[in-house]
Order: sequence, then C-alpha cells, then structure tokens
Amino acid sequence: MAANTFLQLLSAEMFTHREKTGEWPVVILPSKRAKIFLLRELRSNCQTPVFAPEIWSVEEFISKVSGANPIEELNLLLEFYNVYQSVTNHENIQDFSFFANWAPTALADFNEIDRYLLNPDAIFDYLKAIDDIKKWGANPDDTPLLKRYLNFWNQLPKYYYALKERLLHLNLAYQGLAYRRASEQINAFAANTDAHFFFAGFNALNAAEERIIKSLMEVGKAQIFFDIDKTLFADKTHDAGLFLRRYATTWPQFRTQSMNFVTNEFSQHKEINCLGTTGRIGQVKIASQILNEWVQQNPERLSKTAVVLADESLLQPLLAALPSHIETLNITMGLPLEKSSVVQLFKDILRMQLAAKQRKGGSIYHRDLLRVLSHNFISGKQANNILQYLTENNIAFCNSNRLLQRTEDPLLRAILTDIEPNGSNLPAYLTTIINLLKPTLSVEQRESRLQLSYLFEFARVVAKWSEYLETAQQQITLDIDQAIQILKQLLKTVTVSFEGEPLEGLQIMGILESRTLDFERVLVLGLNEGKLPAGKSFNSFIPHDVKRERGLPTYREKDAIFSYHFYHLLQRAKHVDLIYNLDTEGFESAERSRFITQLLFDPSPNHQITEHIFNTFVEAKAEARQEIFKTPALISQLKQLLAHGLSPSAVDTYLRSPKEFYKQYLLGLRPEDEVEENIAANTLGTIIHNVFEKLYEPYLNQVLTTDFYDKALALFPELLQKEAEILFKEGDLAFGQNFLEISFARTTIKSYLEAERALVAAGNTLIIRLLEQKLSADLSVPEFDFPVRVSGKVDRIDELNGIIRVLDYKTGRVDRNYLKFDAAAQHEANLKESKVLQLLTYAFAAASGTPFKTFEAGIISLRSPKEGAIVLQLKNFAASDSLIDPTVFDQYQQAMTYVISEMLNPEIPFTADRKKEKK
Repeated sequence: MAANTFLQLLSAEMFTHREKTGEWPVVILPSKRAKIFLLRELRSNCQTPVFAPEIWSVEEFISKVSGANPIEELNLLLEFYNVYQSVTNHENIQDFSFFANWAPTALADFNEIDRYLLNPDAIFDYLKAIDDIKKWGANPDDTPLLKRYLNFWNQLPKYYYALKERLLHLNLAYQGLAYRRASEQINAFAANTDAHFFFAGFNALNAAEERIIKSLMEVGKAQIFFDIDKTLFADKTHDAGLFLRRYATTWPQFRTQSMNFVTNEFSQHKEINCLGTTGRIGQVKIASQILNEWVQQNPERLSKTAVVLADESLLQPLLAALPSHIETLNITMGLPLEKSSVVQLFKDILRMQLAAKQRKGGSIYHRDLLRVLSHNFISGKQANNILQYLTENNIAFCNSNRLLQRTEDPLLRAILTDIEPNGSNLPAYLTTIINLLKPTLSVEQRESRLQLSYLFEFARVVAKWSEYLETAQQQITLDIDQAIQILKQLLKTVTVSFEGEPLEGLQIMGILESRTLDFERVLVLGLNEGKLPAGKSFNSFIPHDVKRERGLPTYREKDAIFSYHFYHLLQRAKHVDLIYNLDTEGFESAERSRFITQLLFDPSPNHQITEHIFNTFVEAKAEARQEIFKTPALISQLKQLLAHGLSPSAVDTYLRSPKEFYKQYLLGLRPEDEVEENIAANTLGTIIHNVFEKLYEPYLNQVLTTDFYDKALALFPELLQKEAEILFKEGDLAFGQNFLEISFARTTIKSYLEAERALVAAGNTLIIRLLEQKLSADLSVPEFDFPVRVSGKVDRIDELNGIIRVLDYKTGRVDRNYLKFDAAAQHEANLKESKVLQLLTYAFAAASGTPFKTFEAGIISLRSPKEGAIVLQLKNFAASDSLIDPTVFDQYQQAMTYVISEMLNPEIPFTADRKKEKK
C-alpha cells in the first residue's frame, strides 16, 4: 500500500505499547474488514512468532460491554410486530404489510434516540405536542382514520418501552439499545478489565460512543487514534474535518495532548481524473478500460487498487465488464437482496401463481409464464419447448396440468406446481425451487458465485419467514396475499454481504467499507449528487428542527460524514479516477457530486486534476445504422432474389422501407412468433380471405345470382367462426377486443356480400374466374443481363360485364389518390407508386399465367365494403382510363426497371422509411 498508511502508523503504536507494557492493546476498529489488513501489517513487522492481539469491530466491543447479543434487522422487525400486536387494541391492529410500511422508520428513530442517549419521554412528548398543534380544532370523532392517526402518537412511547423490555428479556438488542446499555455499564466494565484499548479510525462518534471512549480514557485505559489530514483539519470551513475539530476543542484529553494522527498526505502529488459519461454502462466501461491498462502495466499493484461504488446498483454491471484477466477480486459491500435478479425471479414466479389463483380455473397467463421461463436461470431447451407449444397453439391462458405434460425437467415442474388456495404449501414450494436452482449455478463462474450468494440469503429469509408464518397462524389467520406481502416486506430489510480474498486482487467496496484503508489507485463510480453525498431525504418521524435542538444528526452532519470518507479515500492515493453519470435516469440527478466541484474549484498545488467528458453519441450511431451499404455479395443475393421471383409484397416493402426489405427478404428476418392475445390485422385479413374463398370456390366460372348471395349470407357466420378458430387456435374469441374484431369481420363480410348482391340484382353479370391463384411472369428488361421474375398470389380474378378484373383484398383503408398510373409521369421509387406497382404486378403476372390479356386492376377495401372494387385509374393512355393492355405493361416494366435499378445500385444504400410525398 501507499507509504505511511493509517494501519502502518497504528501498528507502530501497537508495537510501542507492547514494548512498554509487555502486552498488546485491544484494538477497536469501525468495521470487521480492517482487522485482516491490520493483522497483515503486524505480521510484516514481526521478526518472531507472537500471539496476535485482540482486534474487535466496534459492534463486537459494544456487544461485550452491554452483555446483549445483536439482533438481525429481519428478526427485529418480526419481534417489533409481536410487541405491536400485544400493545395495540385488537380493533386497531394492522396487517403486517401495513405495519411494515412505517415500522422501519420508527425503529430507525428508536435507534437514534438510544445512540445519542436522549430521554425517550422528552422526544415522544415533543412529537405529541407538535401533533397536538397540527390537529388544533380538529374533531377526533370525524373519521376512524383520523382517530388511528391521533392514537399513533400516544402509542409510540408504549411501542418503544415494550420493545426494549422484550429484547432485553431475550438478551438481544438493536444497535442503539446496545449502545445505551454499554454507556450505562462502561464504568463497571472499566473497573473489571485490565486491558488497554486503542480506538482507531473513527470520525463521527455518537453520544454513546463518546461517553464510552471518554470514560475509558479518564481512567487511563484507552487511547484514540483519528486519521485526518492537516489540510482538511486546519480549514475550519471544510466539512471533512467537522467532527475532529469539534473533538479537539471540546474533549478535555486534547487540551494537554495533541490529536493522533494528523498527517500531511493529502497535499502530496496526486493524479486526479474527473470523468463524466452517460449511463451506468458507460461508467463501468470506462472503469474496465482504466483497470485493464493499469493492471497490464502494473500487475503487482492490483491488490493496491480499489473500486468504490457510490451507487450500489453498479456492482453487477461492473462485474460483467471487468477484464477477463482480473480473476482475483474481493467484494465487500452490502447489497439489498430485494434488488437481486434471484429475488426478481421469485417475485415473477409468485406473481404468476397469484394471478392464476385469481382466475377461474386457475389458468396461467402466457406473459407471466414467459417472464419466468425467459429468466437466465430457467431458460433452456425444455423451457423453450413450453413456450413454443403456447405460441404454435396460440394459448394465452393455460392450466398447470397441461404445461406439466410438456416437460420432465424437475425445476420446471416445481415452478408449475399449483400452490394451495390458502398458501399452506407456499414455503415448501419456494424451498423446493431454491434447492433445484442451486445445482444449476456454477461456483467456477464469477457471476454465478454472486447469484449463489443471493440465493443462499434468500433461502435464509424464506426459512425465517416460514417459522414466522407457523407462529403467526396460531394467533391470526393469514391468507396467501398477506403471507406474500410479509415475505416482500422482510426482503426489504435484508442486505447481502460478499466476501472474497481480502488481501489479494482487486478490492470492490462501498464508501463505508473503505474506512481505515488506504489504496494507491482509487476509482469511484456513481459520484453524483444524491449518491455521494446521499442528499437530504431521511425517513424519520422526528422533524428536522427537533433533531437540531436535541443534537441528533441532520443532513448537514450526514454530508460531513460522507465528506470525511471521500477525502480519506484520496488522502494517501496517488492515482484517482472519479467517474460520474451525465444522464438523468428517472428521479436520479445527472449533477456531478459537489466533492468533484470542490476539488476543481479549490485545487491543491500538487494535485494534477484533469476533466474529461465521454459522450457515447448514441443518437448519432443510431442514425448511422439507418444506412446499409450494398456489398458485391449483397448485390449477388439481390440478383438471386430477382431471378427467383419478386412478389408484390416485396415491392411494396421496398418502396415503404428499403431497410425493412433488406431485413425481411435478404436476411430472412421475420417478426418472432408469439402468442396472439388479440387478433392482429393480418390474422383478421387472412380469416376474411379464407371465408370468401370458401364461399366463392364452389361457384367458380359460374354466373353469380341473388340465390347464391342469399345462401352465402346465411352460411358465412358459421364459416367465419370456424376459420377464426382454426387461425386463432386456442385464443379466446368470446370476450374483449377479439369479440369486437370478429364482430367487425362479420359486419364487413355481410356488408360486402349485400353490396355485391345488389350489384347482381341490378342486372350486372359477375363471374368468379380464379381465387388465391399463384402466378408468375418474367420481366423484359434489356438493361439487365440476368433474369427478373415477378410472382405472387392474387386474391381474386373475376369478370364483371365482360371485363376481367384482378382484385386484391385490403383490410385497411385505401386512398384513391394513390391508385393512379400516369404514362406521362416520371416514375420514381416512392411510396406513392407502392400500391400501383403491386396491382400492376398482379395484372402482369395474370397476363402471362392466364388466358386473359386485358384487365382492370383494383382493391376491395374491407373497411368500406359498400364501395366495391376501387379500380386503378390510368392517365395519358390512348386506349382506356382503366383497362390495362400491353401498352400499360410497357410503362409498368419501365417503372419496375427504375425500382430494380435503384435496388441494385451500390451507390444507394438501404435506408430507413421513405418520407411520404404530398399528394
């Protein structure tokens, strides 16, 4: 580590004390982590084997003095609920899910009251008086809600004393209670011990800690070693030295002796890089690059390097982005279990099961199941088989028995097993899934080790939750919803601590875990306002003014604490990288931390500070990707497509979006199949097409009469239902949007048949010649030295009063202005010619593949069926304004030549959607 580190200075003092007294001092540190590093320093200075000194964390020391065992936050919440139930009137007892919304705030306030040795009655009376002022003139009989609110402040002191009594009876204590008891018993403890204590590395002491340390110092049984730089200590306006300056002037011990250790390390030469970038991924990518270069140049310094995460959510992205050659690392930070991907999986599983319980028949919704089976812990061949089964059969809701028949995988079968209606098997259900998940995670992989830590912690929570449910069910009746709410609330109280090789490899930690430690290179990620410092938002029932008056820490003191930790990180470091986010994400600020601003505006003469902004230019890259350039191989593939057959749909796609044409017809990328909950437009169009085909097919080449239409009008509803069931498979047609779509189809078909019946009844002769006919034809294009073919399936060719019509059904609206073909116009590849070229392609193929040589071409818009066929209008052609003959086909081939030439032009890339031209 860097020269003259705090732990090196402390170890020297320990050896000096041992030489004078013959005994090691007992060392008290702010955290357990520093113990291992201190032992390493002592070991490196020992010439012969010696017994190691006792080194305790402050929590361990407080526990020894108080005689009470620390209670976990999870158990504390459960004990508090038991106390709450015993103190509160039965009619006012809230469910655990409601209780857990306010209980952590109350517990935090109890903790602060005890840590700062305040009189609880004075605080609670103060809060009650404030509330009395707020409700001045209110009628307490107004509403039950108001009554409960007013009663809460009367009950709060009862909760405090009852909880205290309960915990001490069990020989347990939350942190503040343990501190209060230790401060009360410190004199007795001091009288009964011969040990000498070194308190080392502390900064902001609470009132209980101050009393304990001062009491031991007064009887000559303790010394305290702070760690502050002279520059920060001497500057009376600098928050980093706020608390130590206060101790230096108020503690009697420092009136006659100097404070240890006040060093001069911060003002030494340092390279400090302030790096702004966009998003979390941008931050971890920059950190990864810095670490990669640093470790390659200085592999022996990896263990002297720390990555400090001001934003804990950066941990998993960071682990994924770390260079592969950094194999050894040590993670020492607590992460909320609730935010882990493991817990998210179980939340998704429970959401799926709860939703199924609320449905008639207990069917599982396919999207809930997709969310579970797509999780990276679950996804695999058998999971894909289930999803494929749902997709192929268009099953939106499916009961678990059908799904269980599709897999033999034990994990999937466990997930799909039904939960009992009352939730009695819920703990066993979750435990089974946990046990089946464990073998799927490899301890050899870094990411899997992380997830295993989450899984084991989740298993511990489930076990405690199960015990609590067994006890609670003896007193009250809990339904499945309440049981799951209790589990969710418990998860909010749990953090997961990670361990690795503490003395080797890269050190990854939170800001609090860095106390007493010094590193040569430090990277701080997520250094934004609201992250470091944390800001002004603190959940508490105690108002800010009351806190100030009673000596409780406010946001000002909290900011000073973070300021000390931040500057301590920099104190002995030689290379510092401060990385912050430039993007505003949700409610998170994009403002860099005030600590960066402070460094930039008040630099030390020996600090080499640089500032860089790394912009990922996402928008510019996205724009650049809109153009796909045509390589020789791509042009060769295009020629193969043209020789095989260019469909009218392909022509339409190209004219709308060349890039989409490239994706669909050259890359073969089609929209992924998925369960169709609501009938899509193309599915509805296919259903209507099929109904018309079934109705007309028996009457091909016959003159249609009103009798035919009468039969068709009576027959089509049944046909429509059958076709819908065939195409929509097991989708629900009886309710919601699907019911409306089928009703629309029924109305559309009926209106069209009635309109055509009226046409026939008026004396017009109508004959259906072909239906759903596949046709193809070769274009005659001298400019190309390779064959070009067009092909497609025409919906209908009929004959009306002797005129052959090539017709295309469209479920959408049709703009007549786009159904015009002008011989005198300059043809271009644009949206305006899209529908025209589609129709002419059908007609051109029909002229080659049928005995008919002249046609009309048109569209039947099913959105306006009474209009009948909207026929393509021809302009500046000698023969007719609608009848297509060889002269029209000549113009069509010229237009297609222009389109195909553009397709093959290597200078014109495939672009995104074309802009619509004005009519």
